[in-house]
Amino acid sequence: MAASAELTPTEYIGHHLTFNTHPFGDGPFWMLNVDTVVTSLILGIVALGFMWWVVRGATAGVPNKRQAFVELLIDFIDVQVKDIFHGDRRFIAPVRKSVPAGDSAFGCPDPFRAVCRWCSGFGGA
Repeated sequence: MAASAELTPTEYIGHHLTFNTHPFGDGPFWMLNVDTVVTSLILGIVALGFMWWVVRGATAGVPNKRQAFVELLIDFIDVQVKDIFHGDRRFIAPVRKSVPAGDSAFGCPDPFRAVCRWCSGFGGA
């Protein structure tokens, strides 16, 4: 790659904020970033599919490796919430248990963004 084609971090962020965006309302705030929406939908489906796969294999008897791993994660998170928050944690613990699925899914979207950019070439826009 030529030195003139390399993007600085500021240029990269500016390109991401303007790439494949479409206005849908009045003013500059109302912009729809299509690749972000598509990536979020795909990663949300993947995360829900993973959770469905884990729940489908759960048993009431002796847990398999997958269920034991999930139970270890839930216990770990519950202990963290208990150590940090000393009040009623009936709401906080379930929210905290759902956040890692989203964090892990949305932490690695680059392959999905590449697919979205490739697919956006077929839209003609």
